[in-house]
Amino acid sequence: MVDSVLVAIAAAVARQASGLLASGARSAVAALAKTIGDRFADDPQATAALTAAADDPQDDQRVERLAETIDRAAQEDAAFARRVQTLWEAARTEGTATGGGVVNQISGRVQGNVVQARDIQGGITFGG
Repeated sequence: MVDSVLVAIAAAVARQASGLLASGARSAVAALAKTIGDRFADDPQATAALTAAADDPQDDQRVERLAETIDRAAQEDAAFARRVQTLWEAARTEGTATGGGVVNQISGRVQGNVVQARDIQGGITFGG
């Protein structure tokens, strides 16, 4: 299974390419999508994975395939991997700063309850 960060990157790139990305992080994700698109330009299979995810960014399998393709490219090219990571950090920061949003990210094994939220009015209760 591909790292959850790569899946998030793939989902953001797919939404950007399809025009569904919220305005908060558009410029940074546009740069990320361009970097990935440029890297995939000479690879028909990689381009197909990007196009398929952009055609239906809600399709988890298509997004996962794109994440796997990005992962393979990053493993082959350290400079590309660093560029993707740098642009992803910029997109996360830009989205939070311009949209007043929040970035929730969980990785690794989680046991117990988890809440990801921005604004909560009132309490949160787990269980009975």
